Amino acid sequence: MWDTWFMLDLIVNCFFIVDIVVNLMCAYVDSEGKLVKSRWRIFLKYFKSWLLIDLVSSVPYSLLPSDATSSGGNYNGSMSLLRLPRLYRLFRISRVVKLLKKYKNSEFIEKLQDFFNLKTNRVRLLTTVITLAICIHIAACLWYFSAKINGFYYDTWIFRNGLMDENTGTLYLTSLYWAIATLSTVGYGDIYARTILEKIFAIIWMIFTVYVFSFVIGSLSNMLSGADSKENVLISKLAIIDEFAKEANLEKGLKHRLRIALRYSTEKTGFSWADKQNIFNELPKNFRYEVAMAMHRGAAKDLTFFADKDQVVVASIVPFLQPMFAKGTELVYDKDEFSDEIYFVVKGNISYVFGKENKIIRSTQRGGYFGDIEVVSRITRKYAALAVRDSELLIMGKALINITMEEYPHIWDEIVLVAAERDNINQRTIAEIEVLNAMKKKGELTSINMVKYKKEVDKFMTRMKYKDLKKRVNLDPKKPSLEDININDLNDKIDSIFKGIEMLENQIKELGQMSAIARSPGRAKLPPLVKKGSKSPNVRRLSNSFSVISSLSLVRSSRSCLYI
Repeated sequence: MWDTWFMLDLIVNCFFIVDIVVNLMCAYVDSEGKLVKSRWRIFLKYFKSWLLIDLVSSVPYSLLPSDATSSGGNYNGSMSLLRLPRLYRLFRISRVVKLLKKYKNSEFIEKLQDFFNLKTNRVRLLTTVITLAICIHIAACLWYFSAKINGFYYDTWIFRNGLMDENTGTLYLTSLYWAIATLSTVGYGDIYARTILEKIFAIIWMIFTVYVFSFVIGSLSNMLSGADSKENVLISKLAIIDEFAKEANLEKGLKHRLRIALRYSTEKTGFSWADKQNIFNELPKNFRYEVAMAMHRGAAKDLTFFADKDQVVVASIVPFLQPMFAKGTELVYDKDEFSDEIYFVVKGNISYVFGKENKIIRSTQRGGYFGDIEVVSRITRKYAALAVRDSELLIMGKALINITMEEYPHIWDEIVLVAAERDNINQRTIAEIEVLNAMKKKGELTSINMVKYKKEVDKFMTRMKYKDLKKRVNLDPKKPSLEDININDLNDKIDSIFKGIEMLENQIKELGQMSAIARSPGRAKLPPLVKKGSKSPNVRRLSNSFSVISSLSLVRSSRSCLYI
């Protein structure tokens, strides 16, 4: 009687009894978040849940006296039936698993998940497999117990299959075989139910397996299909590229570059702007900065632009930067391309180049950014950007630029100032290179007149600024007319008009300065805005702005009267 299994069973009973005492002694948190310490309320809560089942399951039935002899083959059936509640305690495993996240054990599970680098889908798959294995184990034990309750009578499945003299391992394996065969709806018929208890349990298990089988198959298919979200996103994008390349009749080389760019972008991100926004909106504010600094392999730590920025700014911009890979000697963008992106260099070296020979103006190393000059000036690309070696970039797109302008104007003002300084340096560098080339052709490099050299550089820079201004005027969108403005408030309408007037005044002032420079002695004649005899709508609009300003001057003076 006092063997190893008996002692182990007794120890388990002791643990069950201790568990009951602990549950009756411990306070709990109610639905309102209040700590309940009343022993009566603690008892009622436990009584309504698991108290009775725990009490019945904790009784040491093995210590109760049993008849050594069996009457009519009944192996102490009444005492065996009393032990059934103990088996019911096994069904609490699923409840315990569900409650793990509410207790400290959940931290251990999450640490295990992080340690083994398991994705959520794989954890769900593992949980499903373990749950299914536990259910099969319980069914096998109950199938064996259905024969034991009847004292291994001649009608029981163990007696009919000649397994009376087999050891416990063989009986468990046979029970497991029956449970799995029934679960998989195979049912070979070699082991079947004959007694009433066996038939009842077989019916319950078959009904249960219909639900379990359909649920498990559906869950597994969903989990396996979503096991690698990035791969699914990539496959979808590549299919779209194939269809687009076929319709647009793209060259194989261009199609190949598109596929490489898509693979790199999907590998680094895999999700759309909307997906990232939804995720970040759900995160607590104190976590957003930490997540932002960890994204893109911690690239934000090496970007000088974000070194002195507020945490809110970093959390609002960094997560939505799009990765890009530029191969060595490959253009990031070419001259005269549309400009709506700013690039941050995570790794590599990017240089501004101009001319047919791709002369280098300025290089941007790791941690810097480029592409801001044209975006700020609202013009097409003035220079080409060449990757000197393999480079990894992060792109601030148009949507993110607009958010920065609207929500963080002080950051945008800083970008504008830096862009103006860089533009002036780049223009001076180009001017010096071009002037030196011109002097080289004339053979004047042997004796350089520094005064003349500086004047020529200033002239060249003036022409470049004039071209930039002309380009910006041509790219400015058409301003809405008074008829297009639908504002109910008269004051708002007047403010909108004055903003347009101020913009026209600034453009006229800049053109006037350029014209004065062109007419000054010793200065090179600047190219006209339009050819002789042509009618440019932009120039006509600017010239007519004088009359617009004068005609609205009364409105400016009368505006103050509206507030009197």
